[in-house]
Amino acid sequence: MCKKVAERLFILDYKDPYKGLRFLPKLLRKALTKRLYKKLEISARTDFDVVILFENSRFYDLDFLPSDVLSIYFQVDEDQNFHPGKAAKTADLVIAINHIIQDILSVFRKPVHRIPHAFSGSFTQKALNILNGVEQYKKAEGRIKAYFIGNLDSHFIEVDLFAKLVSEKKDIDFVFIGPYSQQGKLYNSIKNQENVYLHGKVPASEIPQLLDEADVLLLAYREEFVSSSHKLMEYLASGKAIVAIKALGYPEDPDLFYCSGTAENFIDLFSKVCADIEEANSPDKMKKRIQFARDNTYEIRVKQLEELIQSSQ
Repeated sequence: MCKKVAERLFILDYKDPYKGLRFLPKLLRKALTKRLYKKLEISARTDFDVVILFENSRFYDLDFLPSDVLSIYFQVDEDQNFHPGKAAKTADLVIAINHIIQDILSVFRKPVHRIPHAFSGSFTQKALNILNGVEQYKKAEGRIKAYFIGNLDSHFIEVDLFAKLVSEKKDIDFVFIGPYSQQGKLYNSIKNQENVYLHGKVPASEIPQLLDEADVLLLAYREEFVSSSHKLMEYLASGKAIVAIKALGYPEDPDLFYCSGTAENFIDLFSKVCADIEEANSPDKMKKRIQFARDNTYEIRVKQLEELIQSSQ
């Protein structure tokens, strides 16, 4: 089914007709993949000029494409490790989201270009007012509010760290926004704390307004999480102070992120930021964070991609 979602933008849904394709001999796999590709073109009522692959579990062997179609392999998650080598070797252009994935793919193919995460460009009026200097952060009456937004069931979350944090900092309200199950480890570790508020999943369009209500934003993933967190772009767009273990794929700038480096140092760093929250959310620092998001929108990333495509031809 082909559905138009914006001008010149369509989503094509389909059922995978071939199960276990990766176990077939290459010639048969290639023939079946080409047949499916042709069906997709017919459904979309067009001939594709460029194919961008973001995952390497099914269409990893890109040599099935016609010679006049430009193929791009763009890996955004390190744990997408089904067939990264084959995807990189058979693509015309290879792109990574951060330097770690770039190094991994460089073993199979050079050059590997890097294009970081982008922001949607949806700023709240408050964020724009702060950026333009007509409004400043002022802590609201009452307790500091610390927000975490993401999948609360993710196995990469530092559950024990969050449990200790909310238990020790009873004078701070912790707001967790994102999908979770009642069997989830994080949920069961923090649900009984009176200073914890679990909001569940909310529409993406509501997140900027929710971040306007926060004083400080949290990011705490385990050491083996080497993907770049996309939610940091939304965090930055709010201008609020961000306390993270690390901000992989982003500049090492203390005005943008307060990074502890390890889970052991996280709570101490969080305490210092909250103790001087007005300074952490000073006009200059908030402007710098919001401007960073503004300088890294999807529109800018698309132009970067367009320049790469043009230089490859």
